[in-house]
Amino acid sequence: MWLAAAALFVVAAGLLTAGSAEQVCRSCHAPQSKALSSSPHAGVRCYGCHLDDGAWGVPERKTAELAGMYPLALLGRGFEGAARLSSRSACLACHADISGRVTDSSGLRIDHDACAAESSSCDECHSMTAHGTSVRWRSKPVMEECTACHRARGATTRCESCHTQRNNSAGPPGPWQVTHGPNWQKLHGMGDLASCETCHEADFCKSCHGLSLPHGADFGVTHGNLAKQDPNGCIKCHRSSAFCDACHGAPMPHPSGFLRDHAKAAKGIEDPSCSRCHVQGDCADCHSKHVHPGGSFGVPAPRRHAS
Repeated sequence: MWLAAAALFVVAAGLLTAGSAEQVCRSCHAPQSKALSSSPHAGVRCYGCHLDDGAWGVPERKTAELAGMYPLALLGRGFEGAARLSSRSACLACHADISGRVTDSSGLRIDHDACAAESSSCDECHSMTAHGTSVRWRSKPVMEECTACHRARGATTRCESCHTQRNNSAGPPGPWQVTHGPNWQKLHGMGDLASCETCHEADFCKSCHGLSLPHGADFGVTHGNLAKQDPNGCIKCHRSSAFCDACHGAPMPHPSGFLRDHAKAAKGIEDPSCSRCHVQGDCADCHSKHVHPGGSFGVPAPRRHAS
């Protein structure tokens, strides 16, 4: 038994040692390796960046390779667990100079101490730094995410606070490039409407839409009256009746003849589809106060006395 255990240990140690060679990584990650060779990180070993922080980094990584990555590689199948973000401490070992100051790069000014959380990985913004477009997850800073954080913290959202130059086409297209591109009239509503006030006045949308956007917190209560005043205002953005029906559970606005047939849609006086807009008194005005033999809901109608 001891001999078998020792033999197994030797085999595992050999595999793990051999598996740490750069050639092994390149055999499966040839595109990433090629991109790395022409980047400023060409002299950095794979494990120099891709081991998790802490004492458990090496055994945890090697266990994942031995138990999952190698067997699946032999079968010609991929292993999702092999994809690892870079170690934050490994990045800071060479780039410690970014702390305590504002840096400028590719027209973008950033204070990493304020903007990069201590628990985050540098790859969340810089995934293409070493391997270019060969990485599966191509990420760059997204302006809407930056401005949302600025607003939450009360920081400035002026363009020049982050941008040292205007270059709207730089990098992969993000929400801003899509919502302000050639088809902006059709696509501008797809972005985070809360970010519009970063550059536009609060009532900028009102000139076209007839009301301020994004909708206020009480809009679910007030939108019915607005829809009655301007039925065509809603369909500028919500062109399908299914948008309304999904919440209301009935055709909105109610079509002609709906009052006559509404009993087919309503499941009782407490039907949530009705009570979203109507109070029970609305039902009682017709169903309880009018005299019907036996009552409209199968309960005795209230006695009425002639005055």
